Amino acid sequence: MGQKNNIFHKLWFGSVDKTFFSAQNTIISKINSKTLRYLTILAFGFCSILALVYLIPAKQDPDYYKIALFYVISALLFGIDAILCFTMLARKNKGLHLLYWIFEVLSLINFIYVSVYCQKFNTSTIFFGIEMILPTVYLTKPWVSIVEHSIAYVIFIVCDILLKDKSILTQDLIYAGLFYFIANLVTLYIRSLSISSLEASILFRKESQLDKLTNLYNKSALEIYCKEAISNNKETISLILIDVDDFKLVNDRWGYNQGDEFLSKLASVLYRSFENIGIIGRVEGDKFMVLVENVFDKNLLEKRINIALDNISKVFLDYSVERITCSCGISYKEKNEVLTYDRLYKNAEQALEFAKNEGKNRAVIFSKNMVYNGKKNVFLISNNGSLSKRFNDLFESKYNIYDIVSIKDFQNFEMPHNLIDLILIDPTNIDMNNIINIKNQFPLLSETVKVACYKENSDNKSLYLNKGFDYFVDASKDDNRLKAIIKGILE
Repeated sequence: MGQKNNIFHKLWFGSVDKTFFSAQNTIISKINSKTLRYLTILAFGFCSILALVYLIPAKQDPDYYKIALFYVISALLFGIDAILCFTMLARKNKGLHLLYWIFEVLSLINFIYVSVYCQKFNTSTIFFGIEMILPTVYLTKPWVSIVEHSIAYVIFIVCDILLKDKSILTQDLIYAGLFYFIANLVTLYIRSLSISSLEASILFRKESQLDKLTNLYNKSALEIYCKEAISNNKETISLILIDVDDFKLVNDRWGYNQGDEFLSKLASVLYRSFENIGIIGRVEGDKFMVLVENVFDKNLLEKRINIALDNISKVFLDYSVERITCSCGISYKEKNEVLTYDRLYKNAEQALEFAKNEGKNRAVIFSKNMVYNGKKNVFLISNNGSLSKRFNDLFESKYNIYDIVSIKDFQNFEMPHNLIDLILIDPTNIDMNNIINIKNQFPLLSETVKVACYKENSDNKSLYLNKGFDYFVDASKDDNRLKAIIKGILE
């Protein structure tokens, strides 16, 4: 706290810790980029209007043509700036960033020149006003503001000496010195308030994303980060679920308070194990999750996971008569593979369940041809999101459900067909006129596998049954009725 109150610290970093700007660089860059968009568009419009204003009296005084021309040039430069600003937000291109700043400097030099030129017999109020306001609207370190003010005022003084009428020059330079001092104070004060407000906002958001017991990310925050990683990252991603084996023994023997302490220590072990390679969080109870982006060596990652599980069991030898262990389920989204967060999470969950059934205290990697604890395997072929969601909500605890968008995707699925118990097909987007028997679409399918039409109404029921479907399931039925229908088919 003492360091933050140091005058040099305030000039260099403001009211925040010196690591704030580097730690929040992404957020600050997004805020500044958005601000620059509006500023460049506003500057383009402002200069365009001024150009028109000076063109009106140009017939009486040709000197106004020159002023109007300068404002047209400024408008063009700011217009190019605006285009580059939108472009460089879409592409992380250093060349575009450099080009943007070149045009930004040229725009400002031209604007300062013309503002001095059109007020060569008066005080340069346009420059002083804009220089007072402009630096306060974006975020950067205080010393950067001082440097920006200094460069702008040096350019202004040079233009002032070259263009300003001698009768007003001395007064203008005195005003320049006064406004330079005031502008820096105002900018530093407003910038300090803005940065403190941003810091408080980030802290509040971070606290809302943290699990209060373990200080790791909570489930909702993990989901947000995972979805962002999946949409932005084309490299291999791994989602790891870690669950304590027989955690009830800890609570029964030592009590719930000691159980909470155990979870806090477990969280510390996981954090130390994965902090430099992934995002760690607590999903619920004694279940934890780790997201690792850019997995270039799976063997190395899996070795690290096994070391972490071993470290957990060593730390907690005193908590129970039995040795405390953890099971782990690992799923991967391969490079350029199209996979949703829900599917990736479910894959890890199924691998975790398999690890539990195989004897616990082990890490298992998800495989599409894995047999899971005797549950029946149901494939739902549909591109209707609401239809799929309802079915999953009703049956995912009872059956292993696989959401497939099309019959073609099913044919590419790596599960032995003799392990499949039921295929539900939504025929909405299938041209049934060209199909004689639906089962011909599954040439390798075992005869024991049931195929059912899954539709939101009972229209054309006999048509679908004549096309080779074993059953017709009306998805518009209420939950209890639908459960009874599916149970009747499978059990």
